[in-house]
Amino acid sequence: MKQAERSIKSIVEETQYLSLSMLIDDNIQKLCKQYTLKNSTMDSAKRQLYVSMQDAVNSKSYIDSISVSYNSEVLFQYGNKVEKEDGMFEKQAMEIGGRAFWTRAYRLQYRENTADPHYVISYIRAFMDVSRFNQPIGLQRISINEKELSQTYASLAPDDQSEAFLVGPDGCILSALNETLIGQDLRAAFPGFEQVLNDDNGYFGTKVNRVGVLVIYQDVEGTDWKLVQAVPRRTLLNSSGSLFLFMLLALLLLIIFSVIFSAIQNHTIIHPIYRLSKELSQVKDGNFDIQVNSNCRDEIGCLTEAFEEMLKRTKELINRVYLSRIQEKESAFKALEAQINPHFLYNVLDSIHWAAIKQKDWEVSDRIEALSELFRHVLNKGDSITTMRAEVNYLQNYLFLQKNKFAGKICVCIDVEEELMECQTLKLILQPLVENAIQHGLAEKDGTGNISVWIERKDGSLFLHVEDDGCGADEDAVRSMIYAEQETGGAFALKNIHDRVRMRYGEPYGLTFESLEQVGTVVTVRIPELREGADENETDDCG
Repeated sequence: MKQAERSIKSIVEETQYLSLSMLIDDNIQKLCKQYTLKNSTMDSAKRQLYVSMQDAVNSKSYIDSISVSYNSEVLFQYGNKVEKEDGMFEKQAMEIGGRAFWTRAYRLQYRENTADPHYVISYIRAFMDVSRFNQPIGLQRISINEKELSQTYASLAPDDQSEAFLVGPDGCILSALNETLIGQDLRAAFPGFEQVLNDDNGYFGTKVNRVGVLVIYQDVEGTDWKLVQAVPRRTLLNSSGSLFLFMLLALLLLIIFSVIFSAIQNHTIIHPIYRLSKELSQVKDGNFDIQVNSNCRDEIGCLTEAFEEMLKRTKELINRVYLSRIQEKESAFKALEAQINPHFLYNVLDSIHWAAIKQKDWEVSDRIEALSELFRHVLNKGDSITTMRAEVNYLQNYLFLQKNKFAGKICVCIDVEEELMECQTLKLILQPLVENAIQHGLAEKDGTGNISVWIERKDGSLFLHVEDDGCGADEDAVRSMIYAEQETGGAFALKNIHDRVRMRYGEPYGLTFESLEQVGTVVTVRIPELREGADENETDDCG
């Protein structure tokens, strides 16, 4: 209804504007004055006025006719032509001066064969002499074709049982889709519709011929007309059903579109991002051996390719740094070994050993032999891998050399099953742990201190334990030094063992440290369970 009201308002405003344009048109002033002066030179003014009317009325199909008259005699007309102007509105127009008004719907008497009789609604105004304002010199009529006007609100009557019409302030029906209603009084044609005349706009329910109808009415802005719509309730219900089906169909189409769009979005955006996020999580956990494949050629595909390239370069850099660190440590270790001339060392120790035997100094002879075994194990022909048996023997030789220094003060218990003796291990693991326990755990303890060394097998790994009942240490501080990226100057022996095991075997192998102050310390080294000659990537029974 609001749209129909706007269309009617537009017609009214354009008609009023045309009327004002004619009011100040010099040609109309000349035409009316020349007539009152009985001047015979009016043809020129008529021609010019006709041209200006063509420009103004062009494309306005609702304008039926335009007329300028005086005393019912037509001076100029455009559109459908009449023989003589009906004077029924002239007196009213002259009485109210230059003010305009809308008429009721009526039929014009057209010239023969020019147009069939039909209803018009006219906009009437008296022309006043611009030099003598109170002096009327003519009458203006702009007639609107009622059928054209009614088409602006035709959509308000969806079926034959519905009605739509324009009503004036006095209750007279000015325009209607049902032509028989034109000119009738609203109260007579539709008893019960009186509320339309009392309020500006609104709606109410009533009955017409025992049929329930909903009446909706709206003021037409700029006029004193009202646009009225009367629709049977059953029509509204049918329309609601059709609207419901339409909305249901639209909803189904929306759901189908949403599913298709979601599937496309999932395939092209969400799934690639989720897969990339999952691969990033693996990289975060330290796994650089992943394959990143993407067939996308959009921004996500470019991001995936960039990630793959970054991953490849990162892996190369890590391997380069890792290998360089291993080579650096091996070079340092070999340089240290090279500082010792094995043959010279063995010859000197052998000479001392036999000299002690000649002097029958058996204790010195045994110590020299133990020291020789220590050097032999450290050098190990340049190999960093040895057997558990050799590692235990090395520890026993170390303890033999230390027994006089700590006689009666330290008790060491070594418990290793025979079947584990041939398992592989890095050299110099047990002895540094025991030495660390003596120096930092038992050296300052009153009374006898105990050290237990034992090895257990679990889940394809060997766990080398060294436990003491010494004074203990600050567990968190020691751990921070062991697991620091750079050497901090503390816990050197423990960090060295952890780094060597981790570099050799990788995660999860390495050293763990547990300690309670004034209770004791347990240090555990985890290595893979390997037989002599076995591949380090495989674990096997050592027995």
